[in-house]
Amino acid sequence: MGQVAAPDIGTRDDPAKVVERVVQVIRLDKVRLYFSHGSSAPDDAYPDTGSQFHTRAVVWATCTSQNAYCGVLFDENRTWWTTGLEGPLSEPDPPPPSPGTFTGTVMDQWPSNWPPVTVVWTRLKHVASAADGSHNRIYSYDEYPYLTGWGEDNRTYSTPGIRRLRATATMDAEEPWVQSKVSTDLNGDGAPDGNEWALRICCKDPTIYVEPDPPPANSAQRRDYVEWLSTYDWEPYEWGGEGYGGRDRGGQYAGGAATYDGYGIDCSGLVCCGAYRAGYNWSPWRTGTVGLASSDYSEAVSAEEFAPGDILVHPGVHVLTFAHWIGDPVDDIWIIHASGTAARVIQEASTISQWTSSGFLRRRLRQR
Repeated sequence: MGQVAAPDIGTRDDPAKVVERVVQVIRLDKVRLYFSHGSSAPDDAYPDTGSQFHTRAVVWATCTSQNAYCGVLFDENRTWWTTGLEGPLSEPDPPPPSPGTFTGTVMDQWPSNWPPVTVVWTRLKHVASAADGSHNRIYSYDEYPYLTGWGEDNRTYSTPGIRRLRATATMDAEEPWVQSKVSTDLNGDGAPDGNEWALRICCKDPTIYVEPDPPPANSAQRRDYVEWLSTYDWEPYEWGGEGYGGRDRGGQYAGGAATYDGYGIDCSGLVCCGAYRAGYNWSPWRTGTVGLASSDYSEAVSAEEFAPGDILVHPGVHVLTFAHWIGDPVDDIWIIHASGTAARVIQEASTISQWTSSGFLRRRLRQR
């Protein structure tokens, strides 16, 4: 789109004279959402709960040429993250990609002589149904109003896990440009495509790991591991899953393969993703519950030495992570795991004996 000529009949001096009026035609091309919380380190695209977030919508529009615009201050000295654009199917093997950024560029202000744009944000919650007999589930999004405008400053998220935001940009009576809510599959054909995905903000819980006294060996890495697990809180369960997911199939059952199809995460995938991001140099980085119970990935630990950051695993059945003691520091524990029954990643109170009496083993992740 650009400038087009349109006839205008008549002038003040000569009503019969035909003149041409230049009309600007503006096309909305896309909208993308960014967030910042004052840090530029790649891991800080996954900030702690309690951080103050700044969010911005950027609208690409074409008149004589395509430009990116924001209607409020877009501080180019900050690092603005747009996690989600890399596509969950690329995580975390090969190594987790650096989240998309928008830095060092002066953002154009929306021109004052153009029609105003209304940007409406929606918060998305990805959910999964109960499974059928073949591990398939229906994946869908619950949607909630979030804000209207170009963005906001100093919002605080108090709970960990995944949040997704998308936006719709509308200019007067023109057709709105709607950002896709589906992270990887824009046309519903089951294959990842496009690059206009919902913004994904994953928050860590800095309180989930409580160091015992005396601290266990490699306590810092244990903390890192457990905190990474909390970034997946509320992630839907997908048998064979190993990433942040985000796909849905429009009400159809999906995700029944024993491989990652982009919908969610399973119990062993959660442990492997957390260990991978915390620097456990396993090869291959991904294994199942049988592998996690083997000497290649873990070692047996006594009841007396069992500590936060260790796992309880039943080969071929399930695995969960011990986050911290609660109440009785002998049996009462706080755990995090991807639960097929709950259809998502959950944190909950439990007891060691509940699991060991059912065949679960105390194991400690190995650093190769």
